[in-house]
Amino acid sequence: MMEDAEWKQESGAKQDLDKMKGCIMSLFPIFFVLLRPILKSEHYDYK
Repeated sequence: MMEDAEWKQESGAKQDLDKMKGCIMSLFPIFFVLLRPILKSEHYDYK
């Protein structure tokens, strides 16, 4: 009985991690588009 409860908790945590991964993967392109101009302008400042 105890093992079953532990297993449920573990699978729940894994689902949360998968959700987080999905959120990060869907937000990553947005961050990339936003950060690219900033990185480019900084890069040109050094030249």
